[in-house]
Amino acid sequence: MSMNRDWMRKLENEEALSMAEAHALDEALSAQAPVGDVVGQLENDAPSLAWRSQLNEKLFALSATPAPKRFPWWRAAGFGTATAALALVVFISVPRTRSSVAPVVANQRISAEQVLLDSHRSTVFALSTGAGDGAKPLSPEVSAPAPMWTEAELEAF
Repeated sequence: MSMNRDWMRKLENEEALSMAEAHALDEALSAQAPVGDVVGQLENDAPSLAWRSQLNEKLFALSATPAPKRFPWWRAAGFGTATAALALVVFISVPRTRSSVAPVVANQRISAEQVLLDSHRSTVFALSTGAGDGAKPLSPEVSAPAPMWTEAELEAF
């Protein structure tokens, strides 16, 4: 009897049986009545036709209800990928401006006063920063910081 208890303990703890224990367990199980004989002795409870009919009606009612629609994740993933590709194209194709100076429009008329004022500003800037001697005005591509004087002060000159 202690062997049976040891087998039960090992089986419950899912421990491995030794070769002798496994052989003894196989002999003990084969000595019992075959399972087929035991199942054959059970009563044959065939379900009634009324019960089967009710079951079929319930199954039909369950299958007739439409399944809830699921969100098509593959469409969302495709939309996200397309949006990312479009954003990439937009950001790559936008030209970057290298200077803070507004571009000069070719058809825009520049007055003589504006040209003199720009020349004066660039010369003063060149002299104050040591960037030049003031003989040659700075090119418009070079970005200049905000002017030192306001328009009212420059008009006073």
